[in-house]
Parts: sequence; structure tokens; C-alpha cells
Amino acid sequence: MDKLSLEAQAKISKLEEGILELEAIRAMDEEIIAHAQRDGTRLEVGSETLNRSYIRAKTAAERMGPRAEDTVQDQQTRRRDFRARTIRAMDQEIIETLKETEQDLKLDLERSLATISEQKVQLSEWDQHAEEYERVILQLHEKNTALRAKKKTDV
Repeated sequence: MDKLSLEAQAKISKLEEGILELEAIRAMDEEIIAHAQRDGTRLEVGSETLNRSYIRAKTAAERMGPRAEDTVQDQQTRRRDFRARTIRAMDQEIIETLKETEQDLKLDLERSLATISEQKVQLSEWDQHAEEYERVILQLHEKNTALRAKKKTDV
């Protein structure tokens, strides 16, 4: 029985070591996640760190046996949740950027339409001036023709 209890104590000791190691890993992961959220780091950095933590946790879980499955699943769930939160944050940033871009484009369109309207008015004014110049030129031609005819009759 002493031999059996020594083996059981050794296994219990290994399990306790594994549990402590998993708790340390979990604490590190929570610290990493909190830090990533505070600093607004991107998914790649957190994901890479979580991957390393996940591999360590999985290795420790394999040593611990079936009890560690819950811990591995918790780790996977936290990893998925972290990714989902990060993706949602990125989606919100994209939506905000699109809204700002839409506003900028609307302003540009309004300015362009105003410029086009101004240019149409200016073009209309130029057309009126051109018609006036044509009328003056036609009057000058008529006077010139009349003067030439008068000059021929005077000679």
C-alpha cells in the first residue's frame, strides 16, 4: 500500500504542479489580454501570444490528463472571444472610417456641383457677351459697307 500511495502521491503532486502551471499561464493570459485591450493592440499580437499560451496550456493539459480538458476549452473560448472582440472593434473602426469618407465625398460633391453651377453662369454670361460682340461687329460691317457705297457715289 505504501508503494501505491507513493505513486498516487507522485501523480497528485504532478497534477498539482500542472494546475499551478495552468493557473500561472491563465494569469499571464489575463494580463496579456488586459494589456492588449488597454493599448488597443491588434489581433495579430494577442493571437500570437495566445497561441503560445495555448500550446503551453495544451502541453500541460496532456500531462495532467482529462481534468485539463476544461482548462483547454476555457483557453480556446477566451481565444475565440478575444478574436471576436478584436474583430468587432476593427469593424467599428472601419464603419467610422467609411462614414467619415462618405461625409468627405458628399462635401466634395457639393463643392463640385457649386463649381459647375458657377461655371454654367459664367458660360451664359460669356455667350451674352459674344452675341453682343457679334451684333457690334455686324453694325460695323454695315457702316463700313454704307461708307464705301457713299464714297463710290461721291467720287
